[in-house]
Amino acid sequence: MSTKTLARSFAGGEISPEMFGRVDLTQYQTGVAEAINFMILPHGPARARKGTQFVNNAKINGKKCSLVEFSFNNQQAYALEFGDLYVRFHTLGGTLSVLGVPVELVTPYTEADVGDLHYVQSADVLTIVHPNYPPKELRRTSSTSFTLTDISFVPTIAAPVGVSGAATGSGTTAFSYVITAVATESLEETGQSAAARSSPITITGITKANPGVITSATHNLAVDDQVDVYGVSTTMTQLVDGTYLVNTVPSGTTFTLKTLAGVPIDTTAYATYSGTNGKFSLIGIKNTLTTAGQYNTLAWTAVAGAVRYYVYKLRNGLFGFIGETDGLTFKDDNITPDMTRTPPQTVNPFSGAGNYPGAVTYFEQRRCFAGTNNKPQNFWTTRSGTESNMNYSIPTRDDDAIILRLTARQVSKIEHMIPLSDLLLLTTDGDFRIYTQNSDIFSPNTVSARAQSYYGASNVQPITTGESAVYVRNQSSRVHEVAYDNVAYAFRSNDISIMAPHLFDTYTITDMALTRTPFPIVWVVRSDGVLLGVTYMPSQKVWGWHQHTTDGFIESICGIPEGTKDVLYLSVKRTVNGVTKRFIERLDLQEETVLADAFHVDCGLTYTGAATTAITGLGHLEGKTVNILADGAVHPPKVVTAGAITLDFAASKVTVGLPLTAYLTTLPLTLQSEAFAQGQVKNVNRVYLRVYRAGEVYVGPTKERLTKYQDRTDSEYGSLPALQSAELNIEVLPSWGPYGQLTVRNSDPTPMTVLSMVLDVALGG
Repeated sequence: MSTKTLARSFAGGEISPEMFGRVDLTQYQTGVAEAINFMILPHGPARARKGTQFVNNAKINGKKCSLVEFSFNNQQAYALEFGDLYVRFHTLGGTLSVLGVPVELVTPYTEADVGDLHYVQSADVLTIVHPNYPPKELRRTSSTSFTLTDISFVPTIAAPVGVSGAATGSGTTAFSYVITAVATESLEETGQSAAARSSPITITGITKANPGVITSATHNLAVDDQVDVYGVSTTMTQLVDGTYLVNTVPSGTTFTLKTLAGVPIDTTAYATYSGTNGKFSLIGIKNTLTTAGQYNTLAWTAVAGAVRYYVYKLRNGLFGFIGETDGLTFKDDNITPDMTRTPPQTVNPFSGAGNYPGAVTYFEQRRCFAGTNNKPQNFWTTRSGTESNMNYSIPTRDDDAIILRLTARQVSKIEHMIPLSDLLLLTTDGDFRIYTQNSDIFSPNTVSARAQSYYGASNVQPITTGESAVYVRNQSSRVHEVAYDNVAYAFRSNDISIMAPHLFDTYTITDMALTRTPFPIVWVVRSDGVLLGVTYMPSQKVWGWHQHTTDGFIESICGIPEGTKDVLYLSVKRTVNGVTKRFIERLDLQEETVLADAFHVDCGLTYTGAATTAITGLGHLEGKTVNILADGAVHPPKVVTAGAITLDFAASKVTVGLPLTAYLTTLPLTLQSEAFAQGQVKNVNRVYLRVYRAGEVYVGPTKERLTKYQDRTDSEYGSLPALQSAELNIEVLPSWGPYGQLTVRNSDPTPMTVLSMVLDVALGG
């Protein structure tokens, strides 16, 4: 008995052999047993992937490098090659160079650490973090120049200096003031200045005694007043410049000093003071502001980039706001300070070994950091609207920097931060949602954390696409997506590799990248150097896995936009003439429409020019047997010798590279009969294979028993072959067995897209 069955879609991708008994699953009806070097398209077809273009040698053949995306816009995007103590830049299929010399920066990152760099980009600045190094900014200053610097966690403009004060009137109450500056465009507020000083008074003498007595003009000092002393050390060298407390006041023109710890200054053994270089200034301004007509006048030096200044006055140990001005002076006539508004306090939480963050992102107009070695569960943000300002205030203000520590059942280092509708923190043991209570603004007073799941994430940097993110699960190396569930009011994590565990079990995932066009694919690098892809469209419930191999070991990947498409850059370790080489290669996923433009070889190059038989410039493939496409015709393979090959006939467009073989194997056959025809022997007699823009086609029951389809009845005699889009009627070599599988192979350097197949099947007992 014979029957026909239709395979109309392959969108389910590879299905694990462990799932071959689950013929009841919907995904089984659209899955395949194997898709090697075939990409699954989201609308159903399977397309033989294009080959990789050779871009350049990595700088150091003997050491691993890691690729990082830098995308300023669709026309200016770069694949960054981070290697041992350097970074290089690749774009548009070439290496960024000036006068033939590759653009390169020195970095502190060693080979052991480049694979663990985490990063986020904003415009032309890439923030790079690693727990062993201070956080850095890679800044693009032009299309061919970059800088790499440590991040300075301070406001963009400096705090005012030279703050002085003068009293109109007299009194014994000391008033202390500080000033902050406000930046012109961002309105970012600096930290506070040093406290205002009264006008300096000259020191005319200092006795050598315990304590030493200082003589000056009338000073109006009192015990425990703070004073700055400076210039004395030019003669009395032991009395260094600094801040002291007034110890005693014998008279209106004399006083003694003590340290801030309260120890009197003994000048008995000091050198003799002479001259008038020594001076002191009271820290603060003495006046009685409650008396009518009396006031204090403050002055300071202009700050470059400031649009205005805020003034604060001390009360009960804190400075409170009393006013603002766009000038360089301010008058206080007994203004009551607003103690709910205090000057920002400058802090850098990332200073010193052990305090460097390992995760970074942007969220709600703040740059966010997390996961230091000393505080692995801590999370920090800059002040709202700033890049590097970590200042805070007492009491807390809504735009202050945020510090939060996750409370978990065990120490779980924050590995990643993902900005979705809320901020998601992925730790080694689970993921936490950072959100605001009552839908308030994102501020220190409203931020909260709540656990969402307990899967945990590996160190591989996740990718975001649409309304979800994809990450690698800790320990198991399974690939998960995380997205907000409107029913559960929480983020839910889903294993999108569950139908293909054979691709992940016993392996680890070492890198991940995303290409969005011409269709979205999440790419992951496996620990054995195999590249896996999942065609990912969750809105259409498409998660189709496929695997990609080459004559080499893929170590790192990144996807960047180039014009209207995304391309994948790869770092590949290959053995050429017995020598280990590391190449930077580029995978362009855009479909070709003309056979002569096909690029289905790996590590390849294309010659375009006058017709010739001599193809040179192939030194990177020395000693390798290469596949060739010459003016759209499949040329017999050649061996590269002295960096060149000689064609059997002249051609004007020639693509040369390593052979690329693609296999598409169907799942064990199911039919609409008793027990879905399981337990019956089967033989596929014939296949009606519908292809689109395909070159040579090979079909058979196994990889070892294939038939080449050749039908050029529509071609003129002597013409070059053309891409074919048709239903091909192919007789299949007999192979009775329980599975009834079919394999399609593409081994020539030509394209192929399989749309569907109708199998004519004979059934036995």
